[in-house]
Amino acid sequence: MNGWISLHRKLLNSNIFNNEKLLKVFIYCLLKASHSDYEQIIGLQKVGVLPGQFVFGRKKAALELNMKESTVWKYMKLLEQVRSLELNSNNKFTLVTVVNWGEYQNSNELGDNKGTTEEQQSNTYNNYNNLNNKEEEEAPLEKILELLQKSEIVPPNKVNHFLRDDLSDVIDNFGFEQPEVVIEEAIKISARGNGRTWLFVYNKLDEWRKSGVKTVEDLEHLNTTKKKQRKADSYDYESLAKELEDE
Repeated sequence: MNGWISLHRKLLNSNIFNNEKLLKVFIYCLLKASHSDYEQIIGLQKVGVLPGQFVFGRKKAALELNMKESTVWKYMKLLEQVRSLELNSNNKFTLVTVVNWGEYQNSNELGDNKGTTEEQQSNTYNNYNNLNNKEEEEAPLEKILELLQKSEIVPPNKVNHFLRDDLSDVIDNFGFEQPEVVIEEAIKISARGNGRTWLFVYNKLDEWRKSGVKTVEDLEHLNTTKKKQRKADSYDYESLAKELEDE
């Protein structure tokens, strides 16, 4: 990749600059962002990439940045929260957009991101100021992958970046307060029945998300409600059958 990028001195006074790994990831995104329109083929899909965008792969980024995949993703999400990036993910890839890329590179002005104040950035940064201390902890994603393999739902040779992206989507975006615990419940249901596939687990988790499940207690309440409904439905069926016999 040839060419150059611009950096404004205002970056010195930003919260991004105060965290060396966050700065490294941010500059990595600036360097990876395209300077012109192009199309990229991913699998059987054609993806249009605009200036200031690039297709992000967690495994490749981890290798290029010499960081753990989970660590890279946490910093990417932090940059999204301070509105320096926009992340549009599906189960195959993430399209990253550097916010105000044109202003950075065309006018050499690293202005404040639209709709973002220094106070907002500071508050978000403070929420993540212990990130370095947590990097060495085992990520929930790795624990879940291990459980999926132990349950024989996902063979070791099927653990790929698509599965990791799906898991990260569940952990980061489904709103579960203890995602690893809720996901474990879905895995147990899958392992007990005929749906011993990741798709079954994912669909079950999506069903719970749509039902408003946030905690294990919410899940227990949902299951109790369903049992009562099934019992009521069964009772109605038996009553109707008896009525038909009496006629």
